[in-house]
Amino acid sequence: MKNERAFRSDRVMSYFRAEWLPLTFVTVSGLLYNIGLIASPWFEGQLAECLTDILNKKATAEKMAVLAAAYFAVTLAVQTARFVKRFFVRRFANNINRRMKSILYADLVRESRASLESEGVGELMTKAVSDVDDCVEGMRKFTTEVFDTGVALIGYAVMLFTYDVRLALLSLIFTPVSYICAELMKKPVQRAGANYKNAAGNLSAATLDRARNAVTYRIYGCEDVRAERYEETLNNLSFSYGGVTVFSGLSLTAHIRRYYRSDRPGCLRKIHIRADISDITDRERRFCIGCVEQHFSR
Repeated sequence: MKNERAFRSDRVMSYFRAEWLPLTFVTVSGLLYNIGLIASPWFEGQLAECLTDILNKKATAEKMAVLAAAYFAVTLAVQTARFVKRFFVRRFANNINRRMKSILYADLVRESRASLESEGVGELMTKAVSDVDDCVEGMRKFTTEVFDTGVALIGYAVMLFTYDVRLALLSLIFTPVSYICAELMKKPVQRAGANYKNAAGNLSAATLDRARNAVTYRIYGCEDVRAERYEETLNNLSFSYGGVTVFSGLSLTAHIRRYYRSDRPGCLRKIHIRADISDITDRERRFCIGCVEQHFSR
C-alpha cells in the first residue's frame, strides 16, 4: 500500500522502482555477461599460447583439452547470462508498457468530451500508442546500454590498462569524441522526432475523418478533393519520417502499402513499409483508402 501511494505516474523513476524484481535479474545477469565477455579474448590468447607450446614440445594435448573445455564452459555460462538478461529486459519493458497505457487510458476516460475534442483525435491516438511505445523503448535501451556499453567499456578499459597503459589511452581517445557528437545530434533528432509525431497525429485524424465521413464526401462529390488532401498528409508524414530515419541511420520510408485478402475484400491484411516510390501507383493508393473506409464503416 505504501508503494502504491509513493508511485507517481509522471516520474520515470517510479516505473523503475515498481519493476525492481526484473531489474534485479537484469543487474546480476548483465554483470555476469558483460564481465564474462572479457574472458573470451583471454582464453583465446591462452589457447594460442598453448598451441605454440605444443608445437615447441613444451606442453601436451591434455592441457589444450582442459583449456578448450574451460573455454566452452565459460562461453556457455556467459551466453546463459545473456539470455537471462535479454529476457528480463523485455519483461521489464512489457510491464512498463502495460502500466503506462493503463494509466493513460484511465486518464483519457476521465477527461471531458470537450477537452478531448479540442486536443484532436489524431493527437490522442498518437499519444496513446506511439508516445508510450517510444518512451518504453527509450527506457529499455537505457537499461540495456548501462551494461552493454557502460560495464563492458569499463571492463575492457581495465583489461587494456592491465596489458598496456599507452594502448589503453589511445583506445579511449575516441570515447569522449563520440559522446560529444551524440550530444550535438540530440537537438536535431528531437526536433525531427517531434515533427514526425505531429505528422503522424495529422494522418491518424485524416484517416479517421475519411472513414467516418466517406459516404458524405461521396454524396457531395468531395471524394477526390479529400483524397488529394489525404495524399498531402501522407506525403508530409513520409517527409517527416525521412528526417527521422536520416538521423537514425535507417532506410528512407516513402509510402505505406496495404495488402488485402482475396477472400475478404476490403479488410486490411497487414501493413508493409515500402521505400520505392515508383512501386506505389495511384490505383493502389486509392485502394488503400477504400480499404480503410470499408474497414471502419462496418
